[in-house]
Amino acid sequence: MFGVRGCLLALALVLAPQLAAAQAEPHRFAWVRGPGAEGCADAAAITSSVSARLGQNPFSPSAPRIIEGLTLARERGFAAHILVREGEGSLVGARLLESEAERCDSLDAAVVLAIVLLIDPEGTARARPPLLPRPPPPPPPPEPPRYHGVAAARALISGGLLPSPSLGLALGLSGVIGDRWAWTLELRFHPELRSTDGGDFAFGLTAGGPGACARFEPWSWLQAEGCGAMLAGALHAVVFRPAPTAPGERPWIAAAGAVRARAYLLPALSIELGAELLVPLLRQRFFVEGRDSTIFQQGPVLPGASLGLAVHFL
Repeated sequence: MFGVRGCLLALALVLAPQLAAAQAEPHRFAWVRGPGAEGCADAAAITSSVSARLGQNPFSPSAPRIIEGLTLARERGFAAHILVREGEGSLVGARLLESEAERCDSLDAAVVLAIVLLIDPEGTARARPPLLPRPPPPPPPPEPPRYHGVAAARALISGGLLPSPSLGLALGLSGVIGDRWAWTLELRFHPELRSTDGGDFAFGLTAGGPGACARFEPWSWLQAEGCGAMLAGALHAVVFRPAPTAPGERPWIAAAGAVRARAYLLPALSIELGAELLVPLLRQRFFVEGRDSTIFQQGPVLPGASLGLAVHFL
């Protein structure tokens, strides 16, 4: 078994005469690493080292002659197979370099020297050009700030919450809990709306409460969330005529579910569109004494929609 130096000498003696006539010509180059040899030099590293030794890049993808090789891991050390072929595929020469070292450093250096001798037997006598340090990679672009909180003002429209479809206003505040979850707090107000019944009545609502949301960002310009909340407040009843028996406020509690989508207008500003369902847990019934009909009672499920602006903050 030849050592690394012995193989190099034999390789130079055997192949250099055959390649001397073509030493000025460029060569194609291919190199692969087998399993377990991932720590050895790859094709790019070998190309760089050979070019530095020769003072120029001797490799060209259109060259007629090819140098190819393979680095393999052995039970003890590593081995490198080097083949030189003509363009039509005929083998000019082949050699094996071996090293019993635990690392590939010595074998990599021997491979580079062998390839230099194959391309230009006189190349090692030339003065080596200074190796300039590689410029450091450019710093990665700064990541855009990640906003953790949302404050939103929403215009609401609800069906069945008051005697007829009603407009309202909501203010919401939320903050993240982990990557996808967020807490939320909402306050909403629906101004008094007169009943369509023959009597002169009006109803309004003020409520608020906490909730939780699952938040997603399928695209950089879009944020979506699904939320559940518990709302509590008061349903206002105003009687203009006839004389009221028990006017004023009635307690109101509801479970709420909503889905919202936000499209960014600016990095910290988005327009918001949402849909919701309210399920009243207390359904107050309003009636006039002496009448069988009910003046107003909320339905079991109340649909609604919202449109708003959201400000995102850190």
